[in-house]
Amino acid sequence: MSSFITWWQIPDKGLKFRIHRIKAPTLLIWGVQDRFIPPSYATDFHQRIAGSRLDLIDGAGHLVTLEQPAAVLDSIRRFTTSILKASTC
Repeated sequence: MSSFITWWQIPDKGLKFRIHRIKAPTLLIWGVQDRFIPPSYATDFHQRIAGSRLDLIDGAGHLVTLEQPAAVLDSIRRFTTSILKASTC
């Protein structure tokens, strides 16, 4: 199974040509140890979405919300707080 994960890639389906269109505040939360969809995808998405925020959660793989729920909640709280502060300025 691990050899399958090593070479498997997400099919693009043209995402790289559309992802720049995202204008809404965007938070990407990714597990550092994700072996199904590696963090390199998160970095690429983050670079392609203007103004996005990327939080890499250590100690979590693909099921980051189940593996590190407190860290995910903290990330969401910080993100939403920053969005609310920016909208009231």
